[in-house]
Amino acid sequence: MDYDGASVLGSIYEFYDQMTIQALEMAVSTTSDPNIDVFMEVRDPVTFEIVNHSDELVLLSQSINGNEGGESWSYIRWYYFALEDLMSVEAGDRYLISISHDGGSELSIGLSSEAPDGSAFYATEVNEELVWSEFDQIPMIRVTRDDYYISTEDNDALIPKIHFFPNPSHSIANVQIELKTTQSVLLELRDVSGKLILFQNLGVQPAGIFTHEMDVSSLPVGSYQLTIHIDQTPFTQQLVIMR
Repeated sequence: MDYDGASVLGSIYEFYDQMTIQALEMAVSTTSDPNIDVFMEVRDPVTFEIVNHSDELVLLSQSINGNEGGESWSYIRWYYFALEDLMSVEAGDRYLISISHDGGSELSIGLSSEAPDGSAFYATEVNEELVWSEFDQIPMIRVTRDDYYISTEDNDALIPKIHFFPNPSHSIANVQIELKTTQSVLLELRDVSGKLILFQNLGVQPAGIFTHEMDVSSLPVGSYQLTIHIDQTPFTQQLVIMR
């Protein structure tokens, strides 16, 4: 994190809808020191006070990027941080989502684009207090919703509601599905390489809400893709296993 000695870097997010936030994700370069303790926080955008945070991370994925000439390469890793508490937000709410660490300049955060004025900030420690300044680029941070609901204007009445919980999971993961009509349901769980880990045919389910329980206690810690096929239409969300 080589931004004038900054120990905190973040940008302001304005939420477009009511939702529940369960986790934050960040991208770092693999040139970063892997032993640095890294944290993510949700802060008040005016006072910069922390209102939620996480220090529990799981590696999600790794991608490779080359420059325009293809002569040099960098590796980016995405990490998943489950928030200490689920966080409800309303449309129009604004928060500063930040990354902090205790490793000097040995953490290289992924940066995505030029930041509009007043939208990104970094902080340096002066006399044991954080001093905030504007930053000119947006850090690569993502927000993960707790709920999973696909809808369209044309067929909203027929689209199922699918909820995975708890996510992250430790030993048991539940899939709650609300079907609008009687439909067949299949379940697939794949690892980050795409390998099929679990396949279950849940048969034909009547309209209404039902919950299916999965035992994930024997699976390694990490990120998985959980896909629900409803009458051959796939709905996929990330499932994280942490212990």
